[in-house]
Amino acid sequence: MRLYEANETKFDHNGFGFLSEATEAQVTEERNGAFELTMQYPSKGALFSELKHRRLIYCPAHPGGTPQPFRIYRITKPMGGLVTVYAEHISYDLSGVMLSRFSAGSAAEAVSKLSQYAVGNNLFTFFTDKSTKAGFQVKVPASIRSKLGGSEGSLLDVYGGEYVFDGFTVKLLNTRGENRGVSIRYGKNLTDLTQEENIQSVYTGVYPYWEKEDDYFELPEKTVNAEGTFGFTRFMPLDMSQDFEQKPSAEQLRAKAQEYMKSNKIGVPKVSLTVGFFPLEQSEEYKDLALLETVYLCDTVNVEFPALGVSATAKVVKTVYDVLQKRYSSIELGDAKSNIADTIVKQEQEIQKKPSYSALEEAINNATNWITNGGGYIVAVKDEAGNWKEIVSLDVNNLQQAKKVWRWNNGGFGFSSTGYNGPYRLAITQDGAIVADFITTGTLTANIIKAGILKSLNGATEINMETGVAKLTGSLRTETRTSEGKTVYSNLDSGGLTIQRNEDQVRGVYTNSNNDVIGNLDQLYITKKESSKSKWGDAMIFAEHDGKDTVLKMFADTENRDLAVELKAYQNGNGEIVFYDENRMRTGIVGRSVSHRPTYFLGGTNVLEFDPQGDINLQVDKIKGLKANWEYDSEKGKMVLVGEV
Repeated sequence: MRLYEANETKFDHNGFGFLSEATEAQVTEERNGAFELTMQYPSKGALFSELKHRRLIYCPAHPGGTPQPFRIYRITKPMGGLVTVYAEHISYDLSGVMLSRFSAGSAAEAVSKLSQYAVGNNLFTFFTDKSTKAGFQVKVPASIRSKLGGSEGSLLDVYGGEYVFDGFTVKLLNTRGENRGVSIRYGKNLTDLTQEENIQSVYTGVYPYWEKEDDYFELPEKTVNAEGTFGFTRFMPLDMSQDFEQKPSAEQLRAKAQEYMKSNKIGVPKVSLTVGFFPLEQSEEYKDLALLETVYLCDTVNVEFPALGVSATAKVVKTVYDVLQKRYSSIELGDAKSNIADTIVKQEQEIQKKPSYSALEEAINNATNWITNGGGYIVAVKDEAGNWKEIVSLDVNNLQQAKKVWRWNNGGFGFSSTGYNGPYRLAITQDGAIVADFITTGTLTANIIKAGILKSLNGATEINMETGVAKLTGSLRTETRTSEGKTVYSNLDSGGLTIQRNEDQVRGVYTNSNNDVIGNLDQLYITKKESSKSKWGDAMIFAEHDGKDTVLKMFADTENRDLAVELKAYQNGNGEIVFYDENRMRTGIVGRSVSHRPTYFLGGTNVLEFDPQGDINLQVDKIKGLKANWEYDSEKGKMVLVGEV
């Protein structure tokens, strides 16, 4: 257990040092709820003066786990020579990171957008394995933590799941724990147990009904009772319209309601079990107690306590871990108690929550439901000789009156929602064609796919095959092997375009961690009759090429276009660098001329000339205060100085 400065993120050194003089330290973590540390430390301890608000304590939160950072938010006055320090997990910092407005259509999209729409210093990353599709919105600015859970319309409220807070990583999982085969029994590894039953949200039955447009159906007896004996009556309305495409019979509706109550444990009270034990590490029984040490938050365990009539399978919803003794002090099993911090969905929401399926699983479940509850009438259609020529399945027992028709003959197999004569918008025909509005498959193998738009399930990526416009989320990466055997990677994302050879040489235009734009290029080509410009801060580079000459202009002030430097490269091989002042007046020229022989000039009249013998001639327009001009002497074939020399 170590103490760090408030802005520490790596924890790869000892910080202020070890809090080895602490007399007590416990980490309490609840399922989708509180995650806090309390510690008692002597006022005469070596690090007492360093215990300050917002500093971080780094310590384990459960057996064998990675240490977690906890931020100090309260320090009590010394009593009996001890202070109590209260600290909350670093994930509570997300209360200070705001979100801008956005919307999403699935859990994966919503979680991925948390980082994208975060405002402020966000050090956290987010992940989910949930594929649940449902609408999520941030309508007004709000903190990220409030949208994780604890408010109506939060991620937990919309998608369900279980959170894992691991340092600066937040994970929303379908299921955080697992059943590790641990069994807790009185007299073996169970020393104390308190059972609490909560019947506040218990229903004694359901009131099922079916409704489609103007058609409505309910049971003659109205309600269906749950199994058990109750001293009160409390029914829950149960809409079963999605379970039947057509109006069900009373027997079908009643059976479906009973099936629903059994699978959702209607009539079963919420049960909480608090498990405690004494430190038995010195006793023979500790080898059994060690099994309990392998249980983690959200795991499922079996509990046996015959004296209280308790025999249950329950989920670990709260753990209290003794940091100094390196073991749990207590474990709470069952349904977590609702409070503001927990963000636990009530039983009504839990009952109505649908499981998270993949798109293929949803399609399979949908198809199974249609087929097992289809019904209808099978009719053989015969020709004039009385031979069967096709089979049809009808929604009513009349071929002329039927609307929903399945038709199967030698030409194909198809479905029409408008009667026997079609049109058949879902069909498999003899010529090998398949017609359908929706096709869901696990793996599709094809030579050619002709499509208008290819779109991901969550809508994040879309390619319009007709216009060629692509909207991609994330990055576009390619790998190419050169003839020399080297691998060239190219990557295009919101950070820029980079090209990398063998992972050691990066070229491209991209941004760094300070949001500086980096242009790392071997060469920059400017195409004919085109111009380009780039802007960094208060400077701009503007390039022009007219097919013969190239001009590169650099402006110090982009608004007033105060030209600072101009570089010119001429087609005839000459070139110059021109310097300007704030009034755009030339203050100096450095150039090169190849018209006669290699010549470099300064200001147009000061010249360095290389003659055929390899000698360098210095020619200036002033010699000891005497003025002179340079003129070309055709007889001598070179520039000569004429004037006061």
